Amino acid sequence: LHMPQATFAKVPQLTPTGRTGPILPGFDIHIGALDVDRLIVAKQVTGVVRTGSIHGGADVRSGRAIVNLAAVVEGSDRLALKLDAEPDHDRFDVGLHAHGAAKGVLAKLTGLPGPIA
Repeated sequence: LHMPQATFAKVPQLTPTGRTGPILPGFDIHIGALDVDRLIVAKQVTGVVRTGSIHGGADVRSGRAIVNLAAVVEGSDRLALKLDAEPDHDRFDVGLHAHGAAKGVLAKLTGLPGPIA
């Protein structure tokens, strides 16, 4: 999946479903490569328009998720994630390096009031 440009227009508002059961879907998802060359972070997200990029891939199959993701938002955030999780078999292996400004994308997505490191 290659996108020369994408816009992150607003922070999503999650709605609790009240459902219980498996966290991962019962169908396969394979994204061999994900590349967003130019990510525009709208003013509604952080208060300032910023640009960045995202690169990675994901494979979700048979209740197991393997995800590699690298993202940069200039002037505010850096993220490197390697995840290998199989929730129904108590497997959770994660490598995460995250650095974000107090008013950056990571702070907005997590709801944390300060910088992230």
